[in-house]
Amino acid sequence: ILMDQSGKIFGKSSVKTGSECAPHTIIPRLLNLIEGAVLASGIDRERIIGMGVGMPGLLDPENGRVIFSPDYHWENVDLLGPIREHYDMHIVLENSNRALAMGEKWFGAGQDSDYFICVNLGHGIGSAIVEDGDIYRGSCGSSGEFGHITLDRNGPVCDCGSNGCLEALASGNAIARKAQALVVENEASFILSLADGNVGAIDAKTVFDAAKAGDKLAKGIVDQAIEYIGIGLASYINLLDPDLIILGGGVANAGDILLDGIKEVVRQRQMKHAGRKVRIVVGMRGGDATAIGAASFILKSFIESGGYVATPPARRNRVG
Repeated sequence: ILMDQSGKIFGKSSVKTGSECAPHTIIPRLLNLIEGAVLASGIDRERIIGMGVGMPGLLDPENGRVIFSPDYHWENVDLLGPIREHYDMHIVLENSNRALAMGEKWFGAGQDSDYFICVNLGHGIGSAIVEDGDIYRGSCGSSGEFGHITLDRNGPVCDCGSNGCLEALASGNAIARKAQALVVENEASFILSLADGNVGAIDAKTVFDAAKAGDKLAKGIVDQAIEYIGIGLASYINLLDPDLIILGGGVANAGDILLDGIKEVVRQRQMKHAGRKVRIVVGMRGGDATAIGAASFILKSFIESGGYVATPPARRNRVG
């Protein structure tokens, strides 16, 4: 996206990630999307003060590298180098969960809270912690890896290499994979009908839609995922006592079946009298929240520096 200082979007470009996630495929595609957003906006690129890039995984923001991303199976990848070859401006790399939280903090459901947790329920599961109105990063920048807490030591293998992580049990990808495996033995399930008989086309939305329609198999899969997510959130509440939990990501769009279910599990599982002030809501910025948040890191830097965003050391020949 290309947005102004009020969060208004002027240009937008997107494409499904697909199954091929190698850097040599994703990075050129990303460059095309960036250019598409700029062209769609009709705004001269000289007016752009900077660029924020959100990426899932453990990052080295100072050097623009992806240390490890389980979602993409990347390890030690230079992400910002190729982008900087095309765009002479200040560019910031940030974890996508933190970008999501920043988008909701500046322009969404977190505007009135200085202490909240933003949980990204999508292909994977991640989170970010906002404390005193800013992102809590931890000692080496790996805070918020909510999806990789272990809930079943004998559970399925996670993309991170461990077993029984929340992400392996309840993410959008986990929900889809479980449904794909089960419908083979339950061909009468409405899940398969919604996917036009194509097992490979079943995704989390298909499963939630079938559950809403009363399909027992789908409801069982959804209920189990909600149980795991709720247990994880109850533990988060017991540990950190936030006043707000914001749910984002594609799975969060499932509606009341998800939100009401999570609230009930949390009510049952959180410690008595703990988290008395916490509210659980769905984010306001939808699928654009992460991109908005990534851009907001540039906006934050711009404001805090008094209207000046420095370009990288080797490119100080002009102001972004």
